[in-house]
Amino acid sequence: MKKIFINILLATVAFVLQSCLHDNQDFFGASPAERLDKAVAEDKALLESATNGWLLQFYTGKEYSKAGYNFLLKFKDGKAYVSAEIAPSDVVSESKYDVTQERGPVLTFPTHNVIMHHLAQAYQRNVDGLQGDYEFVIMKTTQDSIYLRGKKWGNDMIMTRMPSDMQWKTYLDSINTIKENLFSNYRVVINNTDTIGTVELDPDKGRVAFTGKNGSFADDEKPFCYTLSGIVMPTSVDLKGQKATAFTWDAANNALVSGNVKLVGVIPENYQPKTFWEGDWTITYNSTRTLSLKVTPAGGNKFNGEFVLGGKTYNVVLKYNTGKGCLTLVSQDIDDPSKTYSKIWFGAADMKQGKVTFEDGAGFDITWDKATNKALFTDNGKGGTISINSFVLIGKDAKGELARDSDGYLATVAILRYLSSMKK
Repeated sequence: MKKIFINILLATVAFVLQSCLHDNQDFFGASPAERLDKAVAEDKALLESATNGWLLQFYTGKEYSKAGYNFLLKFKDGKAYVSAEIAPSDVVSESKYDVTQERGPVLTFPTHNVIMHHLAQAYQRNVDGLQGDYEFVIMKTTQDSIYLRGKKWGNDMIMTRMPSDMQWKTYLDSINTIKENLFSNYRVVINNTDTIGTVELDPDKGRVAFTGKNGSFADDEKPFCYTLSGIVMPTSVDLKGQKATAFTWDAANNALVSGNVKLVGVIPENYQPKTFWEGDWTITYNSTRTLSLKVTPAGGNKFNGEFVLGGKTYNVVLKYNTGKGCLTLVSQDIDDPSKTYSKIWFGAADMKQGKVTFEDGAGFDITWDKATNKALFTDNGKGGTISINSFVLIGKDAKGELARDSDGYLATVAILRYLSSMKK
């Protein structure tokens, strides 16, 4: 009997610790099931009360071992609408959602949501995918914040109510602008004195690494999310007694700032200002072949690149990377000047293997090389299992699918093989 009593007591204590986060009222006025029903109903009502949805700073990997991402979620009549920085800013994915009863309320997405489930999707060589959750224990709530814990990977995250006047696309485009403006490497300076360490910000891996100089502070590495003003981390970093969780971008001084701490951007050796890239260039590809590329500003950090291939004029979008001072050219849909296809996929490829990649952002960094007085095409490392050295142009049908010819082969319009350099 004593053993049974102790077990019941322990279970009750565990339940109270979980439940008290949702209800500070008298625990003995209702049964556990009734209290859980009430908590679930209240959490659903809170989720759906946000007319412009919620911002979730989403962290992946066990013990925050992978990246951070911004997700936007809206809940209405049992459905979830999701956008995120991992998808185009105008894309919203719809599915069902629910708050289920376990030891406490759990937010879950029981039907497939392309964006919400993407980071949890298993791959042939990686059964854990990118180690993202799609079920979240609701730990605590306030009127404007919902504290979550990933059910599988255990990371704590916070959803905050989105301002009613902030359009989702505008938010995602704005944080992308921050991403494009930040440097990759920084010096750590406190109170405007000597450098006490270095920082490496990796936008592709979504991680930031702090390294102390001569043991001035303990080395640390964390995931981060971009914000409208800079970056934020799930836990604070200690830089010689100065603790910081978020940094604000100071564009005038090329620095990330938190109180007395400044992360001062380090300009790469081959850095070139945005205006440098405007003008007429000659691209060398396939060893000796050339084509002309006219680069013109297209707003923000974007450029339009116009080139003629096979007697037809094509236009691609290039982006300026402020942190590296280089251009990027990645896979994208472009217009078909012949009007034969609805669009043309300008896709990154490895022509040595005869393979294309459909990985987001795969392509080239185009970096100025002072030694050769040329801009060099280098694989940006986003091609998955292949190395990028070329682009293929493949027609797309009205449904947005890659078109095929009468023999069933992909409708290849042209190939730019082995892009190597370009020169003014």
